[in-house]
Amino acid sequence: MCSTVPTICSAFQACELHTVSMQNQDEAQQIVNVVDRLTQKFPDTPRDDVARVVTEVHRELDGNPIRDYVPVLVEHDARQRLRRR
Repeated sequence: MCSTVPTICSAFQACELHTVSMQNQDEAQQIVNVVDRLTQKFPDTPRDDVARVVTEVHRELDGNPIRDYVPVLVEHDARQRLRRR
């Protein structure tokens, strides 16, 4: 059963509030952890910007039926996008 949870982006005032369907709360926590790791890896990038990139990547993968690797794919793609900045 899917639940709708606020994305990590909604925790920050600078970012627009939105929700995405996620398979479970575990995936949501893993996405928050991705933001934490990438914020540490890119200390010169504001956390809100990291959260926006992660949320964007996560939205692109929304709807994929197999969710097991979504957090790993999100982190990989978001890291690449942040490096290009």
